[in-house]
This record gives sequence, structure tokens and C-alpha cells, in this order.
Amino acid sequence: MVGLDLLSTGSSYALGSALVWGTFLFYFKRYFNEYPSTVVLVLTSSFGIACYLPVTAYTVWSGTPLFPSAFSLTEIIFTLVTILIFSLALLTFYHAVSTGAVSVVSPISKIHPVFIVPIELFFLGTHVSVLQLFGIVLATFAVYLANYSGDGLFVPIRKLATFRPAQFGLLSAVLMALVNVSQRVLLHDIALTPQVWVLIKNGGVALLFVPIAASKWSVDVRGNLGTFLIAGLFIATGEHLVALAYATIPASVAAPLISLQAIIAVILGGLLLGEDHFTIRLFAALVAIFGIAFVTIPQ
Repeated sequence: MVGLDLLSTGSSYALGSALVWGTFLFYFKRYFNEYPSTVVLVLTSSFGIACYLPVTAYTVWSGTPLFPSAFSLTEIIFTLVTILIFSLALLTFYHAVSTGAVSVVSPISKIHPVFIVPIELFFLGTHVSVLQLFGIVLATFAVYLANYSGDGLFVPIRKLATFRPAQFGLLSAVLMALVNVSQRVLLHDIALTPQVWVLIKNGGVALLFVPIAASKWSVDVRGNLGTFLIAGLFIATGEHLVALAYATIPASVAAPLISLQAIIAVILGGLLLGEDHFTIRLFAALVAIFGIAFVTIPQ
């Protein structure tokens, strides 16, 4: 059971990361829209590592252990598998978006918090109250709404039966749910430090995506290195807050709060870029507020 202080601190980390990532998503769309997504992923991850290295270096200098006292081979393999699944989730999502309409794929790919609850319940024995569960559903639906831009609200769900890109979007959501639960295990149960996890997570993803990015590297990025550096600062900050959130509260509580980044991004897009469907984005934000209220109710 999650206590008041623990929940309050962990929720603050999760909501802080949502604010950082939501602003980054807006920044991404504003400045990187013309670059191949894999190229941006490799470069921003690399700059994120560079920006985060001083944090890890300070941890070493202060004498704080970076690894758990007993970090077994099984736990090392589990860490590497988590990075691999994360990379597969990103690849699956990019493939779904590239082969199908964003208005169908994006809402489905954002429902991963729904899958986290049964995974944590059955495999980790995590307790989530009925009110928190209701808040998780509300927050997840709010993210779905924020990513919706089509003719019918439930068209993406109905297309799951026949539309292959929608099915890939659902697969990416399931994979991301596994990643989020795995992060909770790594950072809480195994007690891997954020100072290590942020580096190896982003480093692993960058290395795995380099071959794909290299095949699409047809743009000159040297004139925008400062822009990528700012993106790296966003990533370093956001990943650190995400790691602190998963180390503090269950993934079933943290994930829907972190996913609210999508609402922040689309509201910024509506206000500053004049994007469509702004009214439904505001309604999604209102639903999200109610969801947050239920998720963060002290137990």
C-alpha cells in the first residue's frame, strides 16, 4: 500500500516529468519536424547522455554507490532485455505511424497504462485502490482524447480488428507497458540508481538505432547542434524525473501521470502553433485533472 508521503513525492516526480516531456514534444515538433525520427532519436539521446554525465560524475565523486551491492548476472540480463524491449516499442510505434494514419495509431499507442495494472497486480502483487484505478482509466482516456484527430472518437478502437497499423500501435502500447513495469523493478526492487539507468537506457537505445538512422542520414545537422543540445537537456531532466518516479511509486500510478505529457504538448501546439481540435484537447486536460485527483488520493 502506498503511503501519503511516498505517493505525494512520487506523483510530484511523475507530474514534473510530464511537464518536461510535454514541453519537449512541442519543442520536437517545432524544430525537428523535417528530420527523420530515427536520426533525431539517436542525436537527442546522445546529447541527453552528454548532459546527464555530470550528474553521474557528481554521484561518483560524492562516494554514492552507482550499482546495488549484489548486482547479479540475471539482473544484468534483465536490464539489457528492458532496453531491447524499449527499442522494439519505439520501432513498432514508428512503423505503425509510417504505414497508417496518425489519428488512428497515436491514440491506441498511448493506452499502455491500462496494461500496466494487470501486469503489476499479477506479477508484483502491487496494490491499487478502486479510486486510483478509476483515476488511471480517466488519465489514460484523457491521453487518448489528446491524441485523437479523426472522424469518430472510437474509430481507432474499431479498426483494431482489421487495420494492421492500429494493431502495431496496440503492440507498441503493450511493449511500453512491459518497459514501464521493468523500470519499476529495476529502480525499486533491484535498486539500480537513476544515475546509471538514465545513461544505459539512452545509450542502449542510441546504439541500437544507429544502423537504422545511418541509412536515412540525408540531412546536415551541423547548423542545429545548439538546438539538439537544448533537446538533450530536456531528455536528461525528463529521464531523471521519470527514474525517480518509478523508484518511488508503482508503475501503474506513475505511468498515467507521466503520459499526461501528451496533453501538455497538444495544448502548447494549439496555443502557439494553431493546431486543430483545440477544444477537445482542453476537454482532455479537464478529464486529466480529475484523473490525477483520483490517482493521487492518499491511501
